[in-house]
Amino acid sequence: SQVFGVKDSEKTVAGIVGTAQRLFMRFMKRDFIGSFCGKTTLPLDLDGKQLLVFGLDRNNRDIVGPLLAAIIHMVVSRNVSRTVPRKDPLIVALDELPTLRLPELVRGLNEAREDGFCGILG
Repeated sequence: SQVFGVKDSEKTVAGIVGTAQRLFMRFMKRDFIGSFCGKTTLPLDLDGKQLLVFGLDRNNRDIVGPLLAAIIHMVVSRNVSRTVPRKDPLIVALDELPTLRLPELVRGLNEAREDGFCGILG
């Protein structure tokens, strides 16, 4: 939508396209492209006692971090905002939290306890 808003200014369009290209080039590495496309085995609906463990390689934090944050956000929001209440709590333990950008976490800590969310931060 930004590009359409400035379509008459070629320099601005080129700047937006160049910025987007630089951003997405980080993800176009052989080791990471499979993380962004294809079928997943990650269970989206967590019932009962299940354990999901995510790890973040500090050498590739800039590449994998946004994807990991999006996955954590998706799994948590999908499992605490249900029409049918959870029988078991959803315990989310996050170590080295400042390395991830999770803007909805504060809302979850404040409001989602009644939906079964239990956050442990380190």
